[in-house]
Amino acid sequence: MEDGYATELVQQAIVREQGECSMIELGGTGTEDQENLITETALRGYWNYYHDVMGFS
Repeated sequence: MEDGYATELVQQAIVREQGECSMIELGGTGTEDQENLITETALRGYWNYYHDVMGFS
């Protein structure tokens, strides 16, 4: 699928389902080192650290 078309589909879904939410995991659920940068590992690491610092369970 072409990137531009995929983006268009997502935008249409956002307009149609404004009261809903979803999440896509690009690279799993852990924070270990990855072979490439096309993951959200850094974001998960940030939020894991933030939760620890803030004392969230």
